Amino acid sequence: RFPEGLIYEDNPFFFELLFKSKSFSIDRRQLYNYRVNVQKSITKDSGKNYSDMLTIMNLIEKLLKQQPFYDNIKDEFLFYRLKHTLRSFKNVNPKYERDYFNKIQQEFLNIDMLYYNEAVLSQQLYYPLYCSVRNDNYLQYLIKKWMKKV
Repeated sequence: RFPEGLIYEDNPFFFELLFKSKSFSIDRRQLYNYRVNVQKSITKDSGKNYSDMLTIMNLIEKLLKQQPFYDNIKDEFLFYRLKHTLRSFKNVNPKYERDYFNKIQQEFLNIDMLYYNEAVLSQQLYYPLYCSVRNDNYLQYLIKKWMKKV
């Protein structure tokens, strides 16, 4: 089942579906369409619900940690988490940006980087933004953003 009342709710569903499947195959045909800009969509405001991404990523991590292969994919999951969290942050409505920045910063400060390969992480597209959110205050982030350094 999809977690109710959250945006990005399909993400943990598909991870769980993969883990419970005995086998799967890939079909490259387009079998459904993703609708954007639907007036009554929960994602329409690009605002306060964007912090749901943090909840969703924690749900996925919980599912992954139950798998025997978690240690083999933990770095890839971290990249996935950072990419999706920071991409949602870049799209958040400016009136919610500071609050979301603070929430993401708390999440990032809870990540034990000694557990991951930071040399590989540093090659990722979102690494400069990750560093800024993790290490700067909101004003420093805004200055870097204004100077186009993140």
